[in-house]
Amino acid sequence: MGMPKSRLQQAAIRAQPVGLVTLQQSLRPDEMILEYVLDELSSYCLHITHTSAAVTVLPAARKPIEHLVETYVADVRLKKSNAETGKDLYVLLVRPIPGLESKSRLIIVPDGKLHLLPFSSLPDSQGRYFLESHIVTYAPSATFST
Repeated sequence: MGMPKSRLQQAAIRAQPVGLVTLQQSLRPDEMILEYVLDELSSYCLHITHTSAAVTVLPAARKPIEHLVETYVADVRLKKSNAETGKDLYVLLVRPIPGLESKSRLIIVPDGKLHLLPFSSLPDSQGRYFLESHIVTYAPSATFST
């Protein structure tokens, strides 16, 4: 006989994936979901808006991205400025996403060590912080079915 399950475990067992159209209909016109998948050979970002859904191949694989994240997070904790690493992360994770500049609200679903990364603190190529132009929230998973 198994242990009694917590309410969270019971909810997770009952959870059903949301249909893509339903997910899109729940998004505001100024919102975009960014779900990252880091892999050994390539990394990807699934981006969903109320009218579109697509995948962008990112310009780096898991290891280089996670190394930059570790460096950036360590420097942030030490209150050291690391604008170059932040810009490198911006170039790898944010800049490749089409249509991002037209969305002011981002829902980020991180993968791996991206869970540690404060996306809103990343500077763009002009040195402006991401939080100056976007409201960033985080979600554990954008589970949906096609």
